[in-house]
Amino acid sequence: GVKVEGVGIAERAERVLLLILAAVTYTLNFKVERIEIGDAVSYVLLLLTIITVIQRFIYIKRCLM
Repeated sequence: GVKVEGVGIAERAERVLLLILAAVTYTLNFKVERIEIGDAVSYVLLLLTIITVIQRFIYIKRCLM
């Protein structure tokens, strides 16, 4: 199989930190100018996860060619 550790913009540590940050900001209900910080962190996490998945698919495709 193809090993994909280290491939992608958001690795496990970054995702865990963003999940913790989202949980804390949701719990404490942080807001800046009507923007929920927990929501913003969640959207950033979702975007980084999607980018990471795409990068890994591209990496696997290149390795198998």
